[in-house]
Amino acid sequence: MNMGITVVSFDVWDTLFRLNTFNEVIVKEISSATGIQRNEVSSNLIKAYALLKDYRTKGILRQDNIVNHCLKIGAQVIEVSEEILKRSIVKAVLNVDLERLLDREAQYVIKKIFSQGKQITTLGNVIYWPGAYNRILIEKVGLTKYFATQLYADELKCSKPSKKMFFEVCETFNVKPENIVHIGDNKVEDYEGALTFGSYSVLVNHSSKEELHIEGKGAVINRINKVLDALYLFEKGDY
Repeated sequence: MNMGITVVSFDVWDTLFRLNTFNEVIVKEISSATGIQRNEVSSNLIKAYALLKDYRTKGILRQDNIVNHCLKIGAQVIEVSEEILKRSIVKAVLNVDLERLLDREAQYVIKKIFSQGKQITTLGNVIYWPGAYNRILIEKVGLTKYFATQLYADELKCSKPSKKMFFEVCETFNVKPENIVHIGDNKVEDYEGALTFGSYSVLVNHSSKEELHIEGKGAVINRINKVLDALYLFEKGDY
């Protein structure tokens, strides 16, 4: 018997939280600790992030110790010590402006989905910091109570778009792939990863000209609040 969509999983960065807002604090702290100009730190941080995302896509990163592997590579590209990078990330967790960090539309969406009786989880990849830091930030913005659990790559020893990552959602909630919808901002890791696994998938693409485009089990939206419309159409089945 098909139960319909009972579980909703969310990517974290650039889906719930604004990554640029968080990175701004990291850049500020690195610059303060080293004396390197912020624009130089910012440029190197962007380069390091792009490189590590590419490495992750190619399967180069160590899944058994992904955070430390990323810190080692990232520190070299940013041209700081690993310790300074670690300290700067910790300070960002402590000092980031929560009002700017959290997408308020995402907050509304989470509360609405929770009120519909669906189970909610994060399903997040990691780079410089462990999933535990995301847990702290989600707690600080007051959203923890809406999540039945939180799932992160460093804890699961695998990363999206691996089917193993999505299978963890099935195992955790004792559901089938077709009972899950995953929401994220990365076309390969989130959108295609979930579709390949057999789940419903929503891609948050802020540059899309269409508010909502839906086809089969996939939907592309340009604002996070359109998730609710996508869910409605998925469940209604007449799109």
